[in-house]
Amino acid sequence: MKDIVRLFATVSLIVVVAGRARMRDPAPQASAPQGVCKATGAYPRVPVVVAGHGRMIDPASRNSAWRFFSGRPRQYTDNELNCGGFSVQWNEPNNGKCGVCGDAYHDKSPKYVYPGKYASDVFITKTYKEGQTIDVVIDITSNHQGYFRFSLGKLVKRPITQEQLKYVLLQPDGSNTWQLHSSQNGKFTIKLDLPKGLTCDHCVLQWWWTVGNNWGCDENNNCGVGLGKKQETFVNCADIKIVSAGEPGATEAPNTNAPMTEKPNTEAPATKPPPTEGPGATAPSTTAPQGVCKATGQWTGDANMDAWCVRNCAQGYCPSTHCICA
Repeated sequence: MKDIVRLFATVSLIVVVAGRARMRDPAPQASAPQGVCKATGAYPRVPVVVAGHGRMIDPASRNSAWRFFSGRPRQYTDNELNCGGFSVQWNEPNNGKCGVCGDAYHDKSPKYVYPGKYASDVFITKTYKEGQTIDVVIDITSNHQGYFRFSLGKLVKRPITQEQLKYVLLQPDGSNTWQLHSSQNGKFTIKLDLPKGLTCDHCVLQWWWTVGNNWGCDENNNCGVGLGKKQETFVNCADIKIVSAGEPGATEAPNTNAPMTEKPNTEAPATKPPPTEGPGATAPSTTAPQGVCKATGQWTGDANMDAWCVRNCAQGYCPSTHCICA
């Protein structure tokens, strides 16, 4: 074990010295251990953090609006809203929490929620119709895989809070998580269904990217890169408007060039109900379906999903892929 440690130390020394100047004398070489090597005793689980980078560009996020609209405050590192970084997010006092729009959770003067620099006024970057299937474009500039989730809510009172983002948006196949299987950089388009009956002069769409770049272990003690809950996280917010189905159509999207798309995750969604509601949120003023609502399809008979349908259908969000009311 000591020989292995010395070997890693020697390699590190060579890399550092070579980057600064030409070495006149070779670094001392550690002798390689003989025979078959195997791990013994305990070994440290050291996090391996390699930063990913990305941004939501359609609808244009608060941090990237300047790329598509004149007069918006410029943010040249708009692909780095990672909750302050891995260490800030997962150490005290944040313990894994993120700011609702990508700031460090403990930041007393966040830039991306009111009255911060990039959210000091109301600037709507896209208008949609209620119940519309929309295309959201994410620009990944340093890909370390993982998965996306999207939340939506009416801005009842500034600043936006996680509790106000009461809808977790579903893909047309019913999935609430979009896996980033590709390892390539580029623009990825995700189709999402807006809730039927939800209209707003000012809604906030949140993109949440849990990156799969860190070593960890899951609840079954399987270990590897991308496993475990301690992963780097990126969060962006976009300010949008949703009009009723009878009003004029959605506004044109900003020019994002031809996006590189990836096939959405087609696996069946998890049996746990999508957490579309947050504590303390105000129910939208929509007409609730009549009768008793319960789970349908592959969730038929699932008591947890039945309860989810009762709560969310009463608030006007009742996807037919998940619930039926009679």
